Amino acid sequence: MLVQHFLWAIPGHRAGAIGSRLIRAFEGWGASRGAAFCVLASLDALDDRTPRLFRHRQYVPSARYFVKEL
Repeated sequence: MLVQHFLWAIPGHRAGAIGSRLIRAFEGWGASRGAAFCVLASLDALDDRTPRLFRHRQYVPSARYFVKEL
């Protein structure tokens, strides 16, 4: 299983499908090493575009995390 919690594109470089290219490269890297699944996480509160990108790339929601500042 391939797990990546953050793929980050610097704000000035987010045009031109960079997110899809990063994900595709990460998937290819994992597949070449025998990974059967790719798990990605996003910080929904910070960026609502990321979940749309993941769905566009055929990812499905599988978990929900809750955080509390102490």
